Amino acid sequence: MKETFETQLRQIVESFDVRGASEFDLLGTLYKAEAHASPESDCCINEAARKILSGVIYELVHIRRDEITFHGNGLTLDGSTARDFVTTLSQANSGRGAWEPGWRIDGRDRDGRLIVSRRGLRLWVRDDQFRAQDNQRPGSVGVNIGKEFRALLSGFYMAIGDA
Repeated sequence: MKETFETQLRQIVESFDVRGASEFDLLGTLYKAEAHASPESDCCINEAARKILSGVIYELVHIRRDEITFHGNGLTLDGSTARDFVTTLSQANSGRGAWEPGWRIDGRDRDGRLIVSRRGLRLWVRDDQFRAQDNQRPGSVGVNIGKEFRALLSGFYMAIGDA
């Protein structure tokens, strides 16, 4: 018998257990974040742990793929099948990606990657992925967006053309 969405959501909520400022348990899996950050006064887990929790909940509640099934407090996900399929798609994609102009420079992160944004999308790019282009306004660069996005939209593989 297939469980209802409400039953699955209740299992997620009831299984949530905070183990410390940087770790929590959800559906029998222990998640650990960077331990250096402390929780804010209004929350029991730190920002890094909240980001992980947000991603896990997005995967479980929003995407709701058919290969995700709940078993008591556990979760079974056929990751090897999904990984093999994405690898096959990537190998079949013979593109190189294109240089897309008009990205605004927002700064650099601690690892030296350039932070750029365009139309509400923010990317962190390495030095070999951006270049100044003729006829662009100051503070703007071209970005090589690559041949694919594997994690831009969780649960989707997005191929990019060369044009």
